Amino acid sequence: MGRTRGLFFFVVAFALGIYVAAGNDYGGVMLFCDSPSFFFVFGGTLGLAAFSFSTNTWGRGLSVLTRSCPREHTDEAIAFWNGLGLYALLSGIAGTIIGVVTLFQNLSDISKFGPSIAVSLVSMTYGVLVFTLCKAVAISAKAGSE
Repeated sequence: MGRTRGLFFFVVAFALGIYVAAGNDYGGVMLFCDSPSFFFVFGGTLGLAAFSFSTNTWGRGLSVLTRSCPREHTDEAIAFWNGLGLYALLSGIAGTIIGVVTLFQNLSDISKFGPSIAVSLVSMTYGVLVFTLCKAVAISAKAGSE
């Protein structure tokens, strides 16, 4: 339980740090909020996971968060979180590619350059952050089962 609390406090501190840094130096936290990137990463991740994992696997994977996962199902739960993280990373890469394609299509209009780059970079950032959080849950579950 101590590792889960430590991870939770780390994530909260990290998010608070981003919020404070963005608010003070870059004009606001909304710079990191982009709805197309959000839908690329989270929609793609959940869509891929819905087709890849059974409802039992979803339940076992989510039960790791409450530490109610039986030891015999821990490997399946770890595979769930590893897969979820990989899907998030792949969805972030897909969002990056779509943003770059949009950028190349709009090279003649300089006003569309910034939003295209933003979709590209924020999509990859979301993918990497979700991947990292999923890996942290998988590592915590593995450490808790040993």
